[in-house]
Amino acid sequence: METPRSIEQRKHIEEQLQVIKAYVDGFELFLPKDETALVEIAGIIDSAEKKVKEMDESRIRRKQLMAELDQAFIDLENSQKQFVEKVKPGQR
Repeated sequence: METPRSIEQRKHIEEQLQVIKAYVDGFELFLPKDETALVEIAGIIDSAEKKVKEMDESRIRRKQLMAELDQAFIDLENSQKQFVEKVKPGQR
């Protein structure tokens, strides 16, 4: 379900990724601290990637659970129909 906010967030993420890539592509090492800065940026990116993977796994699991729940409702409905068909009108 796309919303104006989600569209804006996607755009914001894309822009920030472009800024980071441009920064890293043009980065020149002059001092040991410069290398440390790149290591720090890489660590931040690694952490973000890990979080994104966790979020994606959670999203996939939610979709699976929703599908299982839908199937359980279908099974319940079918079971109820079978029960009603088996029970004779005078037995209720």
